[in-house]
Amino acid sequence: MCASSPDTLEAGDLLAERFRLDRPLGQGAMGRVWLAHDTHLNDDPVACKLMSGALSQDRRAVAYLKREVLLTRRLRHPNIVGVYTFWDVEGMRFITMEYVPGRNLSDILNERDEPFSLEEVLPWVRQVSQALDYAHEQDVLHRDVKPANVLLGDDGMACLADFGIARTLSDMKNRITGGVTCGTVMFMSPEQLLGESIGTPSDLYSLAASVYELLAGSPPFYTGSIVAQIQAKPAPRIHHLSDEANAALLRALSKSPDERHPSCVAFYEDLAAAARERPGSEPPSKGLDPDRIADPDTETVKLDPEDLASFHDRVGVLLLDAGAVTGTQIEEALAVQQETDERLGVILKRLGYVEETAMAHALGQQLRIPYTSLAGEEFDPEVTGLIGAAFAEARKCVALRRIGGRALVAMADPLDFNTLNVLEEIYGGQVVLRIATDSDIADAVRRIYG
Repeated sequence: MCASSPDTLEAGDLLAERFRLDRPLGQGAMGRVWLAHDTHLNDDPVACKLMSGALSQDRRAVAYLKREVLLTRRLRHPNIVGVYTFWDVEGMRFITMEYVPGRNLSDILNERDEPFSLEEVLPWVRQVSQALDYAHEQDVLHRDVKPANVLLGDDGMACLADFGIARTLSDMKNRITGGVTCGTVMFMSPEQLLGESIGTPSDLYSLAASVYELLAGSPPFYTGSIVAQIQAKPAPRIHHLSDEANAALLRALSKSPDERHPSCVAFYEDLAAAARERPGSEPPSKGLDPDRIADPDTETVKLDPEDLASFHDRVGVLLLDAGAVTGTQIEEALAVQQETDERLGVILKRLGYVEETAMAHALGQQLRIPYTSLAGEEFDPEVTGLIGAAFAEARKCVALRRIGGRALVAMADPLDFNTLNVLEEIYGGQVVLRIATDSDIADAVRRIYG
């Protein structure tokens, strides 16, 4: 029989007078996913992803979804789950896709007592990297790379699913509900969280965060202020991995897209070279922490690009992690900030909770940006002259000189990406950062500009 709505579907029902439903495969961002058989093509197996709820009635969501299907259906690669077409018939809106028998890497990891070894993971990294680079050559981004979107077939081959589609649906759901799942946020790149225009380095970041979870048992950041940490805090090393393997991972997880590998395959080759140089690295013997990801598919995090761009709470997170202030002190300072709208660091200093030099050192330690004292510093007028006194004073920054063709700039708040973006536009490329205190920068501005 033909079903009348997505919620009343049962095994044996016929979709679009063509696809005979077999059994549910799971619940996705769209709604329920069914295994079906195409009665027009020798009963070949096919996965049907149905839109349900508010998404199915949202004209904008449907339009975006159709666009992504048109974009991704041309991708043909052995490690990419093929997208066939979009259907809108009899009140049903769904996508037909290639059916890959197997399970996703997230479910497989969750059922293990320990993370995977590097040797186990490498074949999957190679296959997924090749798939991503192929898609990038076709000007297609995935935008939602995570272990749950990597299917491990019964033949051991890894296949990447949901190119563009899952991310589009998540974006639409975020627009309707105001939140995305915590499990999605943990694999998003810093620039993606900001709502900025993204490119292939964003997919690479998400791939590296996925590999990190497979090797460590948890993503780089999974507790506390996840969004703030992804934006500002360097990923911790995985202790049982070699220095070479950690270096490959942390490069791919760089906050700046320009500092990551030039391609996903280059990341794989870096990781494979580390494994050849130091073979036999083993994951920790203790079991996985069952609470390492608290309800990743139900906990939601609200993303507001304008709020993220202000970074008001990130300084507090970093100072807290560095042990420079206490949680109570941060709460008191944030309460004051709601009334005065001052920078959090200024409030903490005024309340006497942290001395400015100690704060600069703590931030530098967390961000891996060197602290510099500007006393006695000689400034290159050719570099300082490109920004005016008013800009330097208002933005709490001062240019020093050029290093290897790049401008060296000291900032009191290196998390002020708005200022950093302007500076990089002025100097025509990425600047080299140093952290300095507010008072040192104020003195330097007076010395430079009079």
